[in-house]
Amino acid sequence: MQIARFLPEEMVHSRAGKIVLLGLLCLLLQQIPIPYRIDFFGNQDDASLIHLQSGVLLAIAMLDRDRWVLAGTYFVTFLGWTVRQSSDEGGPSITLLWGLAVSTLGYAWTVACARWAGWPRPAETRRVRQADLVRFASAGLLLYPAGMAVLGASIVLLSTPQVALSDLFQ
Repeated sequence: MQIARFLPEEMVHSRAGKIVLLGLLCLLLQQIPIPYRIDFFGNQDDASLIHLQSGVLLAIAMLDRDRWVLAGTYFVTFLGWTVRQSSDEGGPSITLLWGLAVSTLGYAWTVACARWAGWPRPAETRRVRQADLVRFASAGLLLYPAGMAVLGASIVLLSTPQVALSDLFQ
């Protein structure tokens, strides 16, 4: 990892350092707009790299055996979402509670999908075998995104069906 050369070693290798660095990466991915607008069912939103953030979270679940790193990274992303939600819309408490529930369920779903894919593994057995591909494809490329989409669509509890369908497809 090239960026690691510019950071103190204890930050890159400690639990707290990993949480801060990976959490900041996920926050950055939430905030970076990409230059196209999505229009589903009349609901227009600027696109972001939030999908890439989900992939980063799954990669953390698969590669880091320390579950506190994933939990801490999810917590940092939830805090970032909370700040953004509060500043954008005033953040009604029910929306923040929904966000906490979705974040908690997202963490559990991420861990479950990583386990179904056969990860995390001890360092000596991290070699990917051909037999791993079916499990990874089914858990990581099909189940995981489908579950995250359903969690996102749960916004229907707080908004209109059009917004929920838009979130589901996005």
